[in-house]
Amino acid sequence: MTAHHASGAERSAAESDRAERILAAAHELLLSWGYKRVTIDDIARHARVGKGTVYLHWKTKEQLFTTLLQRECATQLDDLIDGIRRDPTLALPHNLFRDLFLGRRRNPLARAIHEGNSEVLGALAVAPNGQPVTEVLGVPTTLADLVATLRRHRLLVDDGPESDQVYAIDAIITGFFLGGNAVSPEHTPDPARQADLLATAIHRTFEPETAPDTGTSAAAARAVIADLDRARDRLTGE
Repeated sequence: MTAHHASGAERSAAESDRAERILAAAHELLLSWGYKRVTIDDIARHARVGKGTVYLHWKTKEQLFTTLLQRECATQLDDLIDGIRRDPTLALPHNLFRDLFLGRRRNPLARAIHEGNSEVLGALAVAPNGQPVTEVLGVPTTLADLVATLRRHRLLVDDGPESDQVYAIDAIITGFFLGGNAVSPEHTPDPARQADLLATAIHRTFEPETAPDTGTSAAAARAVIADLDRARDRLTGE
């Protein structure tokens, strides 16, 4: 019985290792070649597995890459959650959206997802039902949940419809991703400075003048973590 269990555990570990190698290969090739050019044969060769092994884990190329995008977003959320647990003030709006932006800005695939970059994502940029990839991955839902939570804890001013605030914050973040037309490349701030400018814009536009007390910040941090946990669970199916 013990030997049988050990054998099953070993098989499970081997399958998990193969799946990780396949996803790592898909990630590298997606960024290097773009979705349209990458084939399952390419991924299998790069991951040093048989083509049939890839199909044991994912039935189609689209399913494989959708899993990759979901995992990328889940990893970003994990990083945010870990940071807020270490320092609850990172849940304050200007810090939260700064870190969200910076994490995506520095990660080529996460940035491609947020921008809907068709050169990298190809057919993944828009789902068969016409939804952009950010909607498929739940980005609008997560942002709406966060804004609702931050307003409930009075960390965002409550002076208009919630939907307007979601739109405005999203527009500002997206604008920072796309950059301005009036600034030449040599005068474009580096990602860290862009994140600081974004934080300043969020703080001055949407946050109350009076800083929250420690208790309010801690309660808001717990609620924000709960929102991010739910977003992660939606991505991973847990």
